[in-house]
Amino acid sequence: MILSEDCEISIIESIAFKNNLSFQLVDNKIVFKEKNYIYAVICNK
Repeated sequence: MILSEDCEISIIESIAFKNNLSFQLVDNKIVFKEKNYIYAVICNK
């Protein structure tokens, strides 16, 4: 999943946690002066 720096990443992570998912940061890139974060989504069963 790719999220920009403008997203409320902490809120998205809390929603994922409630659904037994977690994020692992894979990389980040700057595209047109905007920082983007690339996450692996992991199922926590």
